[in-house]
Amino acid sequence: MNEEVHITHHGRKRIKERTGIGKSEKKIQRAAKKALKQGTKYEELKGTLKRYVDRMVKLHQDGQNIRIYGGQMWIFENNILITVKQVPSRYQRKYQIYIKGSEKNEEEI
Repeated sequence: MNEEVHITHHGRKRIKERTGIGKSEKKIQRAAKKALKQGTKYEELKGTLKRYVDRMVKLHQDGQNIRIYGGQMWIFENNILITVKQVPSRYQRKYQIYIKGSEKNEEEI
């Protein structure tokens, strides 16, 4: 995936506010690309985290391409970043366990 990721003004503002990445356009662009490419897709989620994301999808109907990356939910419309939301801590812990389990399963294959 070498396609360009576009970031809305609102998305750029939320990255700076919620991720602590800073103002560097290069870092913001890199983070958005990594979230889109390496983030956990909606289809891969399970349990309470998936139900939480379902509720967020209903609120943000313009962004149907959702990734979980770095403790945040990155909401894209195709390759356009709409916004970034913090995943509540009660879901983050379960997400970390899920990710560790996925990595373990990949190592066994």
